[in-house]
Amino acid sequence: MQALQILTNHYQKNITADKNLSYIISEFNQNQPITPNKEIIVPLKSLNPGGLYPEGYLTIPILCYHQFGKTGSKDKMIVSEEMFDKQMVYLKENNYNVITLREFFDFVNYKRRPPKNSIVITIDDGWKNVKTIAASILKKYGFKATLFVYTDLIKPSKITLTWDDIKEMLNDGVIEVQSHTRFHTDLSKTKDNESETAYKQRIEQEIGESQKIIEQRLGIRPTLLAYPFGTFNDAAIEILKKYQYEGAFTVIKGGNPFFHNNFSLNRSMVFNSEKIEDFIKLLETFKKE
Repeated sequence: MQALQILTNHYQKNITADKNLSYIISEFNQNQPITPNKEIIVPLKSLNPGGLYPEGYLTIPILCYHQFGKTGSKDKMIVSEEMFDKQMVYLKENNYNVITLREFFDFVNYKRRPPKNSIVITIDDGWKNVKTIAASILKKYGFKATLFVYTDLIKPSKITLTWDDIKEMLNDGVIEVQSHTRFHTDLSKTKDNESETAYKQRIEQEIGESQKIIEQRLGIRPTLLAYPFGTFNDAAIEILKKYQYEGAFTVIKGGNPFFHNNFSLNRSMVFNSEKIEDFIKLLETFKKE
């Protein structure tokens, strides 16, 4: 693998000197090991960026977590520490590639195909147990998750993350941060007695102010958003584009081929369960035609 990384850095500077692109060389050479005096083909362009094949096409599942607990819980949104660890072990032992949302967007924007069996891990809201439970497990297996925070939740508290907590996890390399709005209100419909004008002002505040706060606190300008409750409409998309967001995510179960709409991307909720089989069902990475 080290030899592949050196080749990647040397020959693929026109793409990026990213050692994680070594899979492109490996796959092009039928995953044969590099040995002395062996000829190696080095493609200088990303091949088949959309992952289309005669028998079907690649699709990338995006997992959506919310909270984690030390033990089992009756709350389906709280995944136990033991089960989360088992799930990450399953991904590691079965050769799944956990990629970042930037790598995912290179795929859906038809720039570069990620490794086969790629998935994305996301976590919503901003609860303290992301740091106290999930972060160490992600680090143990070398995985990175995207944390979608709604900024009004982030404050000094025993149960919620602080901005310092988030900075620590960013520095540790276990998370990236994107927006989940400011107050976590439904963007898809008006509230009781809310005028159309007031509604548009509210969703602009949810989208625009959360972006501004995250940039002020972390020096990161979010370009992706997870819709609260997974719901959206054309008005929300229009405002997202106004603030130069590149895409947004629902909680509609299923994977994402490269041709999926960037503002209605699927994510599969991971609920508390004692069965690893329930988790495995969410991991389809190829759609047969």
